[in-house]
Amino acid sequence: MLKKINIKLKKNFIWRIKSLYHLWLIYSLFDRIEKNIYVLVKEDYRFPFIKYGSDFDIYTIEIEKFTEYLTNFYEKKIKYNLTFNYKKPGNLQLDLFHKNNFIYKFDIYSVEYESVNHNKNFIPEVVKSRLTKNFFFFKKFQIEIPNPIMDSLIRIFELHTFPNKLHHNKKLRS
Repeated sequence: MLKKINIKLKKNFIWRIKSLYHLWLIYSLFDRIEKNIYVLVKEDYRFPFIKYGSDFDIYTIEIEKFTEYLTNFYEKKIKYNLTFNYKKPGNLQLDLFHKNNFIYKFDIYSVEYESVNHNKNFIPEVVKSRLTKNFFFFKKFQIEIPNPIMDSLIRIFELHTFPNKLHHNKKLRS
């Protein structure tokens, strides 16, 4: 019995270390991307400790360039691969796998994305009015985020479309 508990603890420890490493790579990537082409939107309240299976929602004004950064970055990494899923014009989902196991999703929206909630100028305006967030995740990183007003608007739009996403409501009330 004690041996089984010990094995389970070791597996959990290794799993946690791996998840931290995957996130460290993602934040290293964001740290290298040109700051004026993207914004990480709908930031998770657990940021920077994002759990497996979560998605990184990104607005970009140059989807080809942004996607190229991701593919070039992960092509150089052993045992990582990306799959591309074009949902509709202006919306691309990139699924990140490690050793053929899904770990994170990049949900990328560009200027071509048509929404019932906002017009074509909204995404460029979110990117243009972005803020740089400094954070520490074993080292100092930077990531581009929407300013507080745009973040609130994005979450209101998300709640309008998906009323069951209560974490956005919680964030708006804080």
